[in-house]
Amino acid sequence: MAYALQQIPALFRGVGARPALRAVQVATVLALVALALPWAQDEIAPRAGVTAVPRYWTAASDYLAQQGDGSTSLELPASAFGVYDWGNVHDDVMQGLADSPWAVRNVIPLAPPGNVVFLDAVTRVVESGHPSDTLASYLAANGVSRIVVRNDLDRFQTGTPDPAYVQSVLAASPGITLAHSFGPKVGSRSYTYTDGGTRLVSGTGLAVRTGSIDVYDVEPSSSARLTSSPEVLVGDPASGLRPGLDGSAQRVLAEDSRGDESGQVLTDGSRRREMNFAAVRWNESATLGATDPWRLHGPEHDHRFLADPDRWQTTAAWSGDVSGVAASSSEAYADALPPLQIGSHPGAALDGDPATAWRSARQIDPTGQWWQATFSRPQDLARVTVTLAPDSAAVPRLQLTAGRSSRQVDAPKPGESRTYELGFKDADLLRITAAGRNLRLPGSLAIAEVHVPGVQAQRYLELPAPDKRYPLDAVSLARDTDRAACVMVGHALPCDDALVAPGEDGDTLARRFTPAYAASYDLSGTVSLRRSTTVPQLLLRSGVSATAPGRVGDVAEGPLAIVDGDRATTWLARGSHPQFRVRLRHVTPLNALTVRLNPRAAASKPTRLEVSSGGRKRVVQLDEDGRARLPGWRTDAFRVRVLDSDTAYSVVGRQFVEAPAGISALRLNGHPLNPGAADPRTFGCGTGPVVRIGGQVRRTRLRVDTKTLVRGQSVPFEVCGRAEVPLVAGPTDVVARPSRLFRVDTLLLRRTGAAAAGPTQPVSVERDARGTPVSVTVPDRPDASLLSLEQNFNEGWTATWHGKELTAQRVDGWKQGWRLPAGASGTVALSFAPARTFSGLLVVGAVLMGVCVLALAWSWRRERQGRQGVQRPALRTGRPGLLDVAVALAAGGLLCGWWGLGGMLAAIGLGLGVRRFQGWPLLAAVSLLVGSLALVWNPITDRTWAVTWSQGWSLGAVCCLVAALASLRRADKPRTPASPASAQEAGEMVPTDIARRQTGSAPAGVSRTTES
Repeated sequence: MAYALQQIPALFRGVGARPALRAVQVATVLALVALALPWAQDEIAPRAGVTAVPRYWTAASDYLAQQGDGSTSLELPASAFGVYDWGNVHDDVMQGLADSPWAVRNVIPLAPPGNVVFLDAVTRVVESGHPSDTLASYLAANGVSRIVVRNDLDRFQTGTPDPAYVQSVLAASPGITLAHSFGPKVGSRSYTYTDGGTRLVSGTGLAVRTGSIDVYDVEPSSSARLTSSPEVLVGDPASGLRPGLDGSAQRVLAEDSRGDESGQVLTDGSRRREMNFAAVRWNESATLGATDPWRLHGPEHDHRFLADPDRWQTTAAWSGDVSGVAASSSEAYADALPPLQIGSHPGAALDGDPATAWRSARQIDPTGQWWQATFSRPQDLARVTVTLAPDSAAVPRLQLTAGRSSRQVDAPKPGESRTYELGFKDADLLRITAAGRNLRLPGSLAIAEVHVPGVQAQRYLELPAPDKRYPLDAVSLARDTDRAACVMVGHALPCDDALVAPGEDGDTLARRFTPAYAASYDLSGTVSLRRSTTVPQLLLRSGVSATAPGRVGDVAEGPLAIVDGDRATTWLARGSHPQFRVRLRHVTPLNALTVRLNPRAAASKPTRLEVSSGGRKRVVQLDEDGRARLPGWRTDAFRVRVLDSDTAYSVVGRQFVEAPAGISALRLNGHPLNPGAADPRTFGCGTGPVVRIGGQVRRTRLRVDTKTLVRGQSVPFEVCGRAEVPLVAGPTDVVARPSRLFRVDTLLLRRTGAAAAGPTQPVSVERDARGTPVSVTVPDRPDASLLSLEQNFNEGWTATWHGKELTAQRVDGWKQGWRLPAGASGTVALSFAPARTFSGLLVVGAVLMGVCVLALAWSWRRERQGRQGVQRPALRTGRPGLLDVAVALAAGGLLCGWWGLGGMLAAIGLGLGVRRFQGWPLLAAVSLLVGSLALVWNPITDRTWAVTWSQGWSLGAVCCLVAALASLRRADKPRTPASPASAQEAGEMVPTDIARRQTGSAPAGVSRTTES
């Protein structure tokens, strides 16, 4: 604007110059007023600014300090910034309050990458909705003794889950107990009643009243551990969460091993994924192939805790008739808008599971988005069947393309399938594109399945090759966990379909690894109930089944909930005519029905029913206890239609939505339809998943109760027959497809006869007054051991044993450790060398600051006394030098990599070569304006390349400024005025006033003054 005001007036000439100039001035005034309005309206500063911290936070920090033993308090949930209901402190509030160690996952974690991986692993578990049997031991092994749950975070701005969701996981995870709550209650009750008796349910019932801060204790906790004969881990710092692996054990990453470890554990944990660093949850992409390009620019693409990640990472690969699957965009790509849906990658459309789907990025118009499968060899495509997911955007047309052959067809409706006759020959790929008019449709194009007859394909995750120096003692594989839609809140299991997010693997676990040596392994693992199973009646011991029309989001809110004998689950009616059908195992008289509804369920309680069987109908009124008499028909099946209900309302924000009819339990003749729902039962061979390992088949069975399965818990399976699996050296495929009821969660292959890993035990740590560890007391050790502190690895730490410095060792990818030889008990002395240097530099800095203060005071005193005799020269424009060139190149390289470095070099060259060009400032301004279009103009902001566009033009603006500075180097040197003495020697005339200033004299009658 300033540049325009300087240049525009000079362009006006002629009769209309004055009005045009006035118009420019008025426009400038209006622009300045518009810019000032946000300030005048107080809309610049963040809302809810903090004037005081609530007292309960001070009380909580004091409590943590009193309980402190050197271990860490972990704040949950993760949040990019400290934005609370009571104000925005930007950095976390504990930053200024805590007197004991604490940790938090924020947008800029001040921790090494391995520590961030640990924090992200905890966030995924806590926000998955699945309680964990290994979470407590994992936290304790990483130095966490307390969990601080921040229920007062601003959920709208931070994206944190409901406190009820977090509480449901922590309360059901063994070893984690609620110790203390602070502050006023937050959240809402699951349900309340109005004065008129109408029941109001908070949302879907997923709500709880709890303290502003909840502090949980984690047992057992320790700040140091001693492990004898540590194992080597090929994986990531989250391995301790896997069932079957000792969560308290300390392991050494293969990259950090020294060759004397006891054995090796191979996992599929360290995956080649791309991370959106601006988010703190659900910010990782699906696993990429070994050669797949990154979608985000920058030198780093994930929290790299390995120096050579390509050697030790798990990557995606395809087998069969398909060599690769890609898409124009995806909710599982890192450039999509967080939260990412990791199960929406392009491969989900070829997994044979209609519950998973590829979804285009939701911030992009679905029209024009495409999905593509590349074949390993040319295929004849006679026909193809396309199924859209129920939540897909309703695109009107699809473009089916195979090489030069193409056909545009009508698209199926969301949730439906359509088969197309193609007749394409020798096709090397198949591309499906959303075609038709650009309707600016909301949502994503979601393809659930693409079926091509005769084409077989399987997506694998290929594990890295194990280290040949060690025997492969164990192989741990885990299916990527989905996010639960139903969680336990009190005595209810409410469901929210908006929470559903399938994992990357769907319900199938497929892996490939390459043992270096032949060996035999014992197979074990865990399974869970498929949430989209279509035969839930097989779960019930009684043989009773229930069916109902409409799509079911989760089995816990489907018709199974009517007859499963668990009042925590509730069937929610779908459609305008709520009804269901019950089939009994034997012919039974229908004398009475009893309907129960959990008051926490977001459903209306039925009051009048129509019961029919074999052409007979009877309308009955339920009494206050939900009972109704029936005529005693003898039948093995009957149908119930809900005619009237005691209407309840679901409160969503400020809206009251009428809740559908629902039933939590149905009793026939006073008896439950599934007695003994909490009693374990055996699911025989064939009901569990079938596991194929290297061409060998192992069937599974399990023994568990119905309640545990429906509530989403993972349980161990048993192998039918021989559990031992002999493997040869070479590539080995592991495929565990789901059965009609169950899916594999984890698989563990433990080498037969492998020596057990050395025990891990906590050891005591001595600390100074500031909490810094100074020594560790260790017991007798028959073998060499690994001593670890649950703190970040730093080369400045040294440990001495009997005067000899121990070898430092990074543990679990981020923790501080040392190698300790065998021997008797004693004390290991610890010290942090940089602390002394840091303290010394602080003293030097304080001394230098004092010197500066004294120099300024002395200069001020001299000026007050008028002793300065040298006239200070006037400021003028300087010329850039080599230092300026170095700064510009370094800044360009750091900010934009090779592009920035090249741009700076080009700008310097242009500035030096085009000396008479004066338009660099104008070009810089234009570049900034064009770059800003990516923030304000929808045709650009909606595109995936918007960020690249903005960064490129911003770099151009900076380069123009550098060129302008470089052009000053070629400007004529300003002429230095000659001194009076030299001028006189040269015979030049010296002005009288200049001579007087040099001599300090003044004309008669004029007082002498000091000029500045």
